[in-house]
Amino acid sequence: MNKLTVAIGCAAATSAILVGCAQGDSTGMNKTTSGALIGAGAGAALGGLFSHGNAGAIVAGGMAGALLGGIIGREMDERDREARQAALKHALQTAENNQPRTWHNAKTGNSGTIKPLSGYTKSPTAQTCRKFTETYVKEGKSYEQTSRACRNANGEWELAS
Repeated sequence: MNKLTVAIGCAAATSAILVGCAQGDSTGMNKTTSGALIGAGAGAALGGLFSHGNAGAIVAGGMAGALLGGIIGREMDERDREARQAALKHALQTAENNQPRTWHNAKTGNSGTIKPLSGYTKSPTAQTCRKFTETYVKEGKSYEQTSRACRNANGEWELAS
């Protein structure tokens, strides 16, 4: 077997393993990490293919792919966060109890619902707070939690501990 075949085979195997790891349900990886891993595998495979097995090109391709994949993955997470934050702010400020506000990210397919459970209350530090239930649907799986948010000194809503 020649050097090119070995390099391409290793890069392809690495790419396949990384894709499998990044998409596993139990990894707990965010999309930035998943994107970086997938990008690294694909970049290494392309680096090996186009350089005829040059080890330096495989490493460089992997690094470039990881950077680009991480950026794309982070943006997907960021779009979800922006949509969620807008819905959370609207729900906490204007929604009546048990009146849900929903959001959906067409790019990722992820969505969520935020439902205020109680009206405004005062915390021990005299902050205005509100309890709510949030449902988050990511990649077809639904997650639900009950939380509380309070207004900070600037009047913006923050999750309370």
